[in-house]
Amino acid sequence: MGLFDLIQRLNVRFKLLDKAIHIIPYISFLSVLAGFAILLSLPMEGVYRNTYISENALLPAQAQTYFRESEWNIVRGYRKEVHQLEHVSPQERTQTLRTWFDDIGLKTSFHNWDISYGAENKSGTNVYGILHAPRGENTEAMVLVAPCINKDGDYNDGGVALVAALARYLKKWSVWSKNIIFVVTSDSHFSMRSWVSDYHTSMANTAGSIEAAIVLDYPAKSDYFDEIEITYEGLNGQLPNLDLFNTAVLIAGHENLRTVVQNMNTVNYLHYITRAKILFRGILAQLSAGLGPGPGSETFSGWRINAITLRARGSKGPADITTFGRVAESTLRSINNLLEHFHQSFFFFLLLSPRNFVSIGTYLPAAIALAISYPLMATYNIATAKISLGSSKLISNFWKNATYTQIAVLAPSLLLAIIYATSIIIGYLSLNTFSTSTVVFSTHAIIAMHTIITFAVIARSMKKKSAQGPTPPTALELFHARYIPLLPAPVLAYTRAYAMIFHGLILTTLSMLNFSLSILVGAATFPLVYISSRYPVSAAVSLYLTSPWIWLVVISTLTNAALGNNTKPTVLDPSSLASLVAPLDQIIENLLWAWRGMDVWTWGIIVGFWLPFWLVGLAVALMDSGEDTPTPPTTKEKKSE
Repeated sequence: MGLFDLIQRLNVRFKLLDKAIHIIPYISFLSVLAGFAILLSLPMEGVYRNTYISENALLPAQAQTYFRESEWNIVRGYRKEVHQLEHVSPQERTQTLRTWFDDIGLKTSFHNWDISYGAENKSGTNVYGILHAPRGENTEAMVLVAPCINKDGDYNDGGVALVAALARYLKKWSVWSKNIIFVVTSDSHFSMRSWVSDYHTSMANTAGSIEAAIVLDYPAKSDYFDEIEITYEGLNGQLPNLDLFNTAVLIAGHENLRTVVQNMNTVNYLHYITRAKILFRGILAQLSAGLGPGPGSETFSGWRINAITLRARGSKGPADITTFGRVAESTLRSINNLLEHFHQSFFFFLLLSPRNFVSIGTYLPAAIALAISYPLMATYNIATAKISLGSSKLISNFWKNATYTQIAVLAPSLLLAIIYATSIIIGYLSLNTFSTSTVVFSTHAIIAMHTIITFAVIARSMKKKSAQGPTPPTALELFHARYIPLLPAPVLAYTRAYAMIFHGLILTTLSMLNFSLSILVGAATFPLVYISSRYPVSAAVSLYLTSPWIWLVVISTLTNAALGNNTKPTVLDPSSLASLVAPLDQIIENLLWAWRGMDVWTWGIIVGFWLPFWLVGLAVALMDSGEDTPTPPTTKEKKSE
């Protein structure tokens, strides 16, 4: 009791509580900086670790591989036939492939897929064959798959030929304890995702639970290639077990193949800049997974299937196409050794090179530091909100007679519920009224809305003060006074505080599911906590910088440039409005299709989480009286007498 009394006396004498409250914005800002500092420290020596095999039963590169010169002519023969199928109809191509699988002795089937969204429709046909394990119980399976068209739109004749040649070759072996499913899909996007989804829901010809999948991508016309790229990202932040990736890397090294990740053309991973580039390219790859044609491994997410994509790069050598086949063969042999599902190694990690990584315990504090900054600023807003409603003549009698509970709890909660419900309804209508014309209309509406908001924010706040008397009300204030009770500063302060608390909680949860998306949303929306109608230009700029639509274009441009995606849009010209509208059309369409055909949550996160928080900032910029608003840490507060 004496200690509590001492603290109370010190607080009254030195105003410790007031001083503590007024440094909260600085602490919140420092928390964001700490998050970025942690993220930038990940590629530093001593922070990351070397990769290793956790599951000893895998025994990578321990078994002798025989897919060598004896199979050279077989592969070349299949490849010549596949090349001739490039310009035939999809029906003729799949029928030819099924004939090959039948001749090999596989149990084959067609898979017709169809995805419709509003007036739009996508469809195709896949073919697959099952090699039943001679030593197994038909309860587990491995998948070897090749898309006819890869993520860049190239004809994958090498990958399809290898699937057929490996099916013929692996059929001769009696070592398999797991079934092997050989699949050729129309493309690496909706076609492959539809096959995986229907395999677990509606297919009659199945081969048990799928343990792992390997996607083969060999688009080069040459029989030789330089290096192998391994892609591992999944949908919604999901990743395969790190042991599968490490197994493929070790096997490629055993075959004297150079391994690359994230489209990095380098052999030297000793420099910080190189590791940092791979780290941030990995974050971008997680953000864009499923939003357009991908390598194919991401389509297996959500079914406890560990999948990677092996992609041959270059055309000069020294490796040949049979070397590529041996990597797939040896990886299947390692998976076949498992007696249980992958579980020993990490499912949450970030790679810095093919042989270096950071685990979730190392990188998660970066996202948590960002998330903490929001409830800190919420505390500041609540602590500085004052219930003084008699100063403005425009405030209705409702607010003058309101109780503390109505102002601090009921009104902010109702306003927040309206904002979030409005945003979710907009997102729901977008999903259910999808068409190319509605997407184009929505894009132009978004651009027009941002332009109107800029002028509205500036017109709302930049009023010339009269020297003789009080400031005359603006047209917006007169409209509020006549038809809508003008929201006093405490209501908006509490509304923003509750929104920031909810924002921080969702960011914390999202960081454990999709770290990349959590980092993006947390960093992009942070300027909204300092937005104020007292600084109209700053408010207008903040609304632009934190808009999800602007960030979608920026992230799409960075992703296409960094990862070498051959999908539009690839160029952003800020000086041209048309160059902004066209990419946004395609991005919104990709988001809606990804929700429908790939089960990607990104559209839901944007309209149900990011956009409502942005609308709260917009409400503050348009309706705030300018009193009792948080001060950014960049400006010094005046000391009261």
